[in-house]
Amino acid sequence: MVIYIYAWEGMYQGLHGIEDENVFEVEDNISEEELQKLIYDWGDEMSDALIYSYGLEGEYLEELDDYDEDDYDIRECSSYCDRGWVAYKVKDKYAKNAGDYLNEGHELFIENYCEGDCLNE
Repeated sequence: MVIYIYAWEGMYQGLHGIEDENVFEVEDNISEEELQKLIYDWGDEMSDALIYSYGLEGEYLEELDDYDEDDYDIRECSSYCDRGWVAYKVKDKYAKNAGDYLNEGHELFIENYCEGDCLNE
């Protein structure tokens, strides 16, 4: 089974192209609990990486009143809590080449190549 994940960071939430999407292959007989954990782990990693790959740490830290450069935790910023991701099962007929269709944009990808409801809501 192939899972599609679209992730965003909390400050811009996908605006200005600050987003990530990818497809992941999982065992067909995976338990619901294991699937949810994988989706959480992948989405969390993708979303978190966006902050650093786009150099947004400073903008996040500006939200903190008592920002101390030597002792900060970006997870304390309110925008960090607004990060998110959605996951969908890719239709079997597109699973083999799903990565080839990612450049079509997340809304079209979900509409055309995925089936069912969001897996993590």
